[in-house]
Amino acid sequence: MAKTKKIKSVYFCMDQDGLTKGYQLSIDMDYEDGTGSGTRLAGPKYCGMGKRLKTVVIGKQELETLEKYIKLAKKWHKQADTEESKLA
Repeated sequence: MAKTKKIKSVYFCMDQDGLTKGYQLSIDMDYEDGTGSGTRLAGPKYCGMGKRLKTVVIGKQELETLEKYIKLAKKWHKQADTEESKLA
């Protein structure tokens, strides 16, 4: 069985792409063993030449706000799917 890594922190990152100069938003996490992972949420794909502009740790308050908006987004998508199926 694979060993579960202990998460050190979860945070948003705002970067500027070194090639296009476009802004990139990602959500990332660091593990206590020094490794990490993340995913780009918006902006150009990472080319490896970007510059980190801002890092914001996702605390309890931010998490509650994110959960509220995710719940609203799910509701919105469900409504859109229902309306789309009525048109078909």
